[in-house]
Amino acid sequence: MREYENIEVYGDTANVGCGDCKHWSSLMDATIGRVKCSTCKRMDGRIIKFYKPCFASAPSTSNFICRDFEPTPNYKCLVKYWKGFDDYFSNYIKCWDLTLKRRMDSGVAYKSFTVQNDRRHMYRMKLQDFIDGNMWRADGKFNVYRVDYYKRGRLAYDLIDGLELVRSGDDEAN
Repeated sequence: MREYENIEVYGDTANVGCGDCKHWSSLMDATIGRVKCSTCKRMDGRIIKFYKPCFASAPSTSNFICRDFEPTPNYKCLVKYWKGFDDYFSNYIKCWDLTLKRRMDSGVAYKSFTVQNDRRHMYRMKLQDFIDGNMWRADGKFNVYRVDYYKRGRLAYDLIDGLELVRSGDDEAN
């Protein structure tokens, strides 16, 4: 048995993202010309979107998956050998990011979002909260702890205690 036993099964593990999950669907279906709903338990890509460089927003692009991830049928080999998030995560750590688990345990690893198409602000959530589906707190706030923004041409940030949002039913995490 090789040290990285599932590397050939998972292939380029770092490139598996939310857009590769069977629960995610693109916002626009070109064949019918209207918005489709996502079955993602984390978000629907309308109010909350993943952060991209330069505060751009992307509805389905994420370089790290959540615990509910299931590969789309397009990844036949991945579907065949998929053993769940915990197996994937341990292989991801071995193959790509040996420091991620330590950063997660210390609360430093995060997931970034833009909210309501406001590209001036980037909100940070602990990566473990994203993975486990703790995107919304019991008080109804979006579970973020920091907002980054540019002030006089420099990156600045404020520590925050969640963010109040009006959310649609599709955005609620279970």
